[in-house]
Order: sequence, then structure tokens, then C-alpha cells
Amino acid sequence: MMHSSLFGAFNFLILGISLTLIAFLLKNWLRRKKAKAVLPGLRPQIMEANAELDRLLNYQHYFSYPEEKRLIKRLKELRKPIILRFDKLGFSGSYVEEIRQFVSRFDRLSVVRKEYNNAFVKREADAYAWLFDKLEDYPLSAEQIEAIIRDEHNNLVIAGAGTGKTTTIAGKVAYLLAKGLAKPEELLIISFTRDLHE
Repeated sequence: MMHSSLFGAFNFLILGISLTLIAFLLKNWLRRKKAKAVLPGLRPQIMEANAELDRLLNYQHYFSYPEEKRLIKRLKELRKPIILRFDKLGFSGSYVEEIRQFVSRFDRLSVVRKEYNNAFVKREADAYAWLFDKLEDYPLSAEQIEAIIRDEHNNLVIAGAGTGKTTTIAGKVAYLLAKGLAKPEELLIISFTRDLHE
């Protein structure tokens, strides 16, 4: 009696595992079938997304956090139908490479942006060394130059008195004008200092 109930429980377990496996395989097959039908029509959008990412990563400007968030929001629906083994769906080699490039950058966009911006800061520091070295009687520090080049919508610089915050602001203005990112009439600079009537 005990032997038959163990045998029945074992059969029930095997049946459960088999049904789970069948459901998984069916779901996977349906996803592959859908991807194979949908992805060819998405090629223009994937090419356009790759071109936009190329423009954002071309070392012409800083890639800000708000730009990253807007891009993710806009492209997340394009990413959804791309399955894990898209390269096994029978598409041409060039299209597989276009999809791979898009997926690789989109899935790692925060890391890609961070690495790009770090490299961008170094390149800009070299390209505008003539400005940063001559702004004051002595060259700006690496930290000041980084604060000048990083171009988020909001930048917080924390430093003690006499460490060059005002010089950094002046450097930021000079950099924006030299790079053509702003016109003089578009800039408003406010500096808080101690009250002289104390």
C-alpha cells in the first residue's frame, strides 16, 4: 500500500515536471515565432536607434543623465520583442549585428554613459588645455576641470572656502562660450558671498 502511494506521488511529480517543461517550451516557441514575425519590420527603427546612440557617443558633447532617461523611456518598447537568441532566427548577418549593437548598448546604457563621459572629460580636458591653463595665473586642478566639463542639468560642487569655486564658475562660463554651447546673453551667473556691511 505504501509502495503504491509512493509510486503515485512519484508519477504525479513527473507529470508536474513534464507539464511545466512543456509549458516552458511552448512559451519559448511562441516568443520565437512572434520575434521572427515582428523583428524584420523593426529594422528601420533599430537602425535609427543605433544612429541616435552613435550621435550621443561621438565625443561632440556630454551625455547627460536626463538624456539617458529619455532614451530608455523612448526605446524600451523597441527592446521588448528582441529575444535572447535572436541570432538564431535566420536573419541576415548584417541585421543580426545591428540588433546586437542596439541590445548591447541599450541594456548597459548607464555603464556605457558613465564610461563615455569619463573618456569625454579626458578628451575635452586635453582639447581645451589652452583655456584651462591660462584662465588664471596658474592652471586649474583636475577636479576643477572635471566640474567645468561635466554638463548635467544640475551640478553640485562641494568645496571649502578659498578652494577655487568662483574660478571654477568662471572656467565653466569660458568653456561654454569657447565650445559654442551658449551665447553670453544666455548666461546668468549668481555668486553668493558674505555681506560687506556686517
